[in-house]
Amino acid sequence: MSYIELQEVSVNALNVAERAKSLRERLLGKKKGEAFKVPILKNINFKAQTGERIGVVGLNGSGKSSLLKAIAGIYPIDEGHMVVKGSVVPLIEMGVGFDPEVTGRQNIRLALIYSGKLDLY
Repeated sequence: MSYIELQEVSVNALNVAERAKSLRERLLGKKKGEAFKVPILKNINFKAQTGERIGVVGLNGSGKSSLLKAIAGIYPIDEGHMVVKGSVVPLIEMGVGFDPEVTGRQNIRLALIYSGKLDLY
C-alpha cells in the first residue's frame, strides 16, 4: 500500500532579495543584509493513500507548488515529519511536455515518458 503522510511539516526559503547580488558585492562588503529564512509552508498535516485524489486550491503565492515540491523531495522540510511510501513523479512545471493540442491525460503520459518513468511498450 502506497501513501503520503505529512505531520506538522514546515518549509522555509531564503529571502534572496536581502542578500548580496554577487560575489563581488559580498567580498567588497556592499551587501544589502544577511539572507534570512521566510516560511512558505507552516504546520501542514494530511495523509493520502493509494487511489485517493487530493485537490490543492489557493491563491497565487499560497504555497501549492511548494507543497508539491516538498512532497517530491525538491524542497527539504525544515520541521515536522513526512513519509512517502511508493514512488513520486513530480509533474509540476507545465512548460515541460505541455501540448495544448492534446488532453490533460495525454500531457501527463507524455511527461512521464519524457522523464523516463513510463515505457512506450
